[in-house]
Amino acid sequence: MRFRGLLLGDIRFQFKYGFYFLYVLLTFVFIAVINAVPAAFKAKTAAVIIFTDPATLGIFFMGAIILLEKSQRVLNSLAVSPIKIWEYIAAKVVSLSIISTTVGFVLGVAAGAGGIASVALGTFLGSVLFTLLGIIIAAQTNSLNRFIITTVPAMLFLMVPPFFELFGYDSNIFNLYPSNIVLRIIAGNAENWLLEIPAVAMWIIFFYVIAHGRVSKMLRSIGGIKL
Repeated sequence: MRFRGLLLGDIRFQFKYGFYFLYVLLTFVFIAVINAVPAAFKAKTAAVIIFTDPATLGIFFMGAIILLEKSQRVLNSLAVSPIKIWEYIAAKVVSLSIISTTVGFVLGVAAGAGGIASVALGTFLGSVLFTLLGIIIAAQTNSLNRFIITTVPAMLFLMVPPFFELFGYDSNIFNLYPSNIVLRIIAGNAENWLLEIPAVAMWIIFFYVIAHGRVSKMLRSIGGIKL
């Protein structure tokens, strides 16, 4: 019941602040871009768009979400409530993944991608990864400027390697790199599912453990007092 309440609260929060409206508009823009390129490049264009936006929207918006919660003293209420930290994190991850996966699915259909299930799975996994990373960064920042400054190197670290692979640079170094696997799944290029899916799962667990620690520290320090 607590998780359901947090999830619905996050969905209402995102709807109130225009997340759904924004992604309805962006989806039409993305579809227009996909339809504007030659048929031979539609699938790759869609994969790049899905990976760089809906799959990563969690890290872009998590700073604003958590900073708003801090400024509106939402976290003060949560800190003294019986909710568990995993419920708080899971509600954020699931609510944003709904938007990400839906948009990714629609763009995959628009591009005529053959493996729609693969597109949806890759988008979902990417959303979970990047949302957790956004939580890790946002939980330890107190201003949007600092969040952006901290996010840039993290984004470069995760976003650059997949494009080397997508455009022909083949290296075993990035076989188990999380963002490379995500883009590979979205693009329908995953070959070793038995190895790649567990690898992404391990990265998700790793990010979750860090996020759990950061959120726990954030809630304990509410009001300027470390308990």
